Amino acid sequence: MKFVRILILILIALSLKSSLFALDSLEKISFDVAQKQLDAYNSKNLEEFISAYTNDVEVYQFPDSLIYKGIDKMKKVYKEFFDRSPKVICRLINRIVNGKYVIDFESISNHHSAIDFEAVAMYEVENGLIKKVWFLPRKSFYYK
Repeated sequence: MKFVRILILILIALSLKSSLFALDSLEKISFDVAQKQLDAYNSKNLEEFISAYTNDVEVYQFPDSLIYKGIDKMKKVYKEFFDRSPKVICRLINRIVNGKYVIDFESISNHHSAIDFEAVAMYEVENGLIKKVWFLPRKSFYYK
């Protein structure tokens, strides 16, 4: 009987351990795709940037106001944006990863508006790609 209890405890421990590894793996995937799109954004590599997103990506103004949907629209939006802001840079201030969700607190500078600002972007990752994006209203900004 004691052997059976020990065996059950070992099986439970192994099950929990594999669940934790799965969560760690999911969080690494989420972290990596968020970092990939940030690096591509900063290098203005449109194709690399777009490759971090699903074909049916949805972009929202938080909490639920759809800005646009689809990779083709995203590509058009960011091509125009990079053309207008060729020196824009996004510096990551803080990142939180929780499973398939990533929240980035960022500082944006050299924007075409000549306004530097802080922003919060949230990403939902599915199958290694960003499926949904939410932009929160700007926290603060300052003029150059």
